[in-house]
Amino acid sequence: MDEILKDYKGLTEIFKDKKLAKFGDNLINFIYSLAKSMVLKSPEGWKVSANVLAQAMRDADIRKYAPKRASSHDIGDFAEALTAYTWLSKLITLEEATEILSRNLEGGNFADIKKEERTAVIAFTELFRKIKEKLNLK
Repeated sequence: MDEILKDYKGLTEIFKDKKLAKFGDNLINFIYSLAKSMVLKSPEGWKVSANVLAQAMRDADIRKYAPKRASSHDIGDFAEALTAYTWLSKLITLEEATEILSRNLEGGNFADIKKEERTAVIAFTELFRKIKEKLNLK
């Protein structure tokens, strides 16, 4: 995977990499769908919204690394790029990310979209806190 990952000089370059964000979009949706499937004990698919990711980035205190005027969509892209970067750098595994999400999805209400989104924010906040720790962000 080292050949896929370019040499980033900082979080700003990761924030601006649209290809990394696009890859991360698929990665995040896969990890969330896998975690949700484990919790519900049934194959499930779900597209995680930029609003969920942006709120989780704020709650994990990572939003501050993005430009001040970044929209929720931009912060969602940053979350996707950062997750992809962390995984491609082998700092977090699919299993670890899935376990963090599934542990935090336990007991969530999936019958109502708004309640599922609140549960997803909590789960992604924990994942982003782990990513923050792995990247040694303050």
